[in-house]
Amino acid sequence: MLGLGLRQVQDALNKKADDVQHEFVAVSDELDAVSRKIIEVRNEDRPPLRAEQESLRAKQAQLADEVNLWRERSRAVTQQRGESGLRAYMEELKGLGDPMVTFAAGQALE
Repeated sequence: MLGLGLRQVQDALNKKADDVQHEFVAVSDELDAVSRKIIEVRNEDRPPLRAEQESLRAKQAQLADEVNLWRERSRAVTQQRGESGLRAYMEELKGLGDPMVTFAAGQALE
């Protein structure tokens, strides 16, 4: 039963990573659109678009880091040593504030 509970925690963490990855793709699409606009407009109209482009690149980098963090958390589920380490990790996951992850970690603890 413990294996099933841990699998549910991993699924919840991977689902969170997938959700963030979808955001990343949406930002990438926006970035492509802005990049195309930059080419199409006059030079004097480019500075605000370049600022938006930089903002989107920063958001893209932040989302990439977040995806990697959620994926790493998922991998870490099976790398905990001993029951006390696993319990501590489940408690840590419960404190992340994501309802689906909190629920799955709570279920695994029971």
